[in-house]
Amino acid sequence: ERPDRMAHTAAAAAGAAAAAMQRQNPDGPGHGWAPARLAYGLKATYGLRTQEVFFCELSALSPLDGRYASKTDALRPILSEAGFMHHRVKVEIAWLVALSEAGFAELKPFSPGARAVLEKLAGEFSEADAERIKAIEAVTNHDVKAVEYLLRDKFDTIGIGAYKEFIHFGLPSQDINNTAIPLLFKQALQSTMLPQLEAVLKDIKEASHSWKNIPLLAHTHGQP
Repeated sequence: ERPDRMAHTAAAAAGAAAAAMQRQNPDGPGHGWAPARLAYGLKATYGLRTQEVFFCELSALSPLDGRYASKTDALRPILSEAGFMHHRVKVEIAWLVALSEAGFAELKPFSPGARAVLEKLAGEFSEADAERIKAIEAVTNHDVKAVEYLLRDKFDTIGIGAYKEFIHFGLPSQDINNTAIPLLFKQALQSTMLPQLEAVLKDIKEASHSWKNIPLLAHTHGQP
């Protein structure tokens, strides 16, 4: 087919798709348009607005966020950027607690009450916290420093601001990253991936016993 005719055909197809989208929602994708197979929302999980970032199977950079998005939803809170931020927060707080027990005169060990506050802070990472980190990063242009500044603000809010100068004390950024990444992989494996693999293996084992007396013709590419 001639290139000009191919271009005309492609333009016509794109126009038809756009018209179909418009019929489904005249206000466009920024106003709640989300057909099941084409668009899916990160809005509910991460607070991203569809008018700012519109994800669909055709615009996804990876099949994990495109074709197989519905199969990977359970991993988003763990392996996404928001999940990475959460684990960075956990590592920063764990380091601060360990530092307080290292015998420095300037940083005494935390009381049981203060440790409980820190554990709650590490565990209750929210969508708003993730958005705040991104806002700080837009100024600092440094992702780990943005996590540190979030914690500094929170320490002031919960009344332990006297300790904030010791957040991230003595650490390069990769000490945080290289600890957070194995932890998030561990959580993903233990909470989601291994249980699903074990369920698949259980089904295969049960099927092998149920069908052991049934002869099966082997196929390759649909051919015996």
